[in-house]
Amino acid sequence: MSDVPRRRADHEVLSAVTRPLGASGLTTRLDQLYADYNREDSASDPVHLVRPFVDPADREIAGFCAAALAFGRVASVINSIQTLFRIMGPRPAQYVRTFEPGARHPELLAMVHRWTRGPGPTTPPASDTPGAEEA
Repeated sequence: MSDVPRRRADHEVLSAVTRPLGASGLTTRLDQLYADYNREDSASDPVHLVRPFVDPADREIAGFCAAALAFGRVASVINSIQTLFRIMGPRPAQYVRTFEPGARHPELLAMVHRWTRGPGPTTPPASDTPGAEEA
């Protein structure tokens, strides 16, 4: 038993948490939230960049990559996602399947999103870079 006193929730969202929803109640609530917030034509939602991919595998990779970059100002997020999609080309799933982690990938090294930039996990350590000084 918790020693924390419980208070009555005066907010609709909080009250939904304190009283359990049955399976049908949860479905109804989630469907309502989806209807309220789903805007297919929203230019500020990066999902509009994923929808043009027809192949489900391409959509899955594009969606995953878009979600990974979805932090920061909307304009910055959309710009970074578009940049990555240009690099990956029209078939993101194929790009991922044929990706060589040991290769240099200068196009990815040049990409910057907010404070993240190369070298990244696909970049060999400096000692493996041609022309790097030996320690």
